[in-house]
Amino acid sequence: MDTDLKANTYKFNEDTWLSRQKCQQCGRPLYAEAFLGPVCGKCCKANHKKVVRR
Repeated sequence: MDTDLKANTYKFNEDTWLSRQKCQQCGRPLYAEAFLGPVCGKCCKANHKKVVRR
C-alpha cells in the first residue's frame, strides 16, 4: 500500500461549501458559522449592540 496516497486522503479540502461562504457584512470567511446565519459572530454582536444601544 502506498503511504503517500493514504496521507493525501486525509488532507483538508479547502474548496468546500463551508470555505466559500462569506459574511454578508464584512466579507470574512464563515466556515462552520455558515450554518448559523449569513453574518459572522463579530458582525452579529455589533448589530445587537446597535439595536440595544449598549
